[in-house]
Amino acid sequence: MARLYRFQVCKTDPKKTWSRLGSPSTTSHEARLIMNDDREKNDPAQAAEYAIVDLSENRVIDWCKAA
Repeated sequence: MARLYRFQVCKTDPKKTWSRLGSPSTTSHEARLIMNDDREKNDPAQAAEYAIVDLSENRVIDWCKAA
């Protein structure tokens, strides 16, 4: 049985440690919207990195650097 909430957005902090951003979402598109909203809110000088992780397969499906 597949998980309903299978996509998680992760973000680096200034110490370069990964943390989960928000709650898991049902679609990769929804996860991308969460990522883009957070990128717009933050200071571009922070240069945070974002990854969208497929929790059911435990793999990164998208990665970007905010700058």
